[in-house]
Amino acid sequence: MESMATKHHDVAGLSPQLLRPPWKKGAWTPEEVSLALNGRRAALRQELSTLSAARGVDSSTLDKILCDAFSIVVMKRREIQDEDHLRRSFWGSVYLLLARHHEGRGSIRVGSRQRADFESVEQMTSAADPGVAEVVELKDRLARAADFMAQLDERER
Repeated sequence: MESMATKHHDVAGLSPQLLRPPWKKGAWTPEEVSLALNGRRAALRQELSTLSAARGVDSSTLDKILCDAFSIVVMKRREIQDEDHLRRSFWGSVYLLLARHHEGRGSIRVGSRQRADFESVEQMTSAADPGVAEVVELKDRLARAADFMAQLDERER
C-alpha cells in the first residue's frame, strides 16, 4: 500500500497520482519537477480553464500561461520539497501570471536577449563612476552572474 505522502490529491477531485517513488527523499530535481508537471499537463490545463481568474482569457493565452508556469516552477531557485510544495508553487505562479495578464503585462521575459562575456561587463561597470547604491547592486549582479557561469558545463559556455 502506498503511503499518503507519495500521493497527490487535487482540489478539483482528480484521482490521486503517484508523482515520485516513495524511496526518494529530499529536494526534487528540476527533471522530476518537469516530469511531474508534464505528466499532468492535460488535467492542469483543464483545471486552469475553470478558475474564476481565467474567465475571459482566450485558450491560447491560457496555454501560454500554463507553459510559463511550468518554466517558472522548474527553474525556481528554491527547490521543490514535496508534492504539496509543487502544487503551491505551480498554482501560485499561475495566479501571478493571470494577474499580470489582466494588468496588461502578459509577456514575461526570462533572462536577457543579449549575451555578453563576463570580463567585458566587469570592465564596463568598473569604468563608470557609480554611487554607493549602484556599487552594491553591481556587485550583487556580478556575484550572481559568476555563480551562474560556474554552474554551466562546457557545452553551455
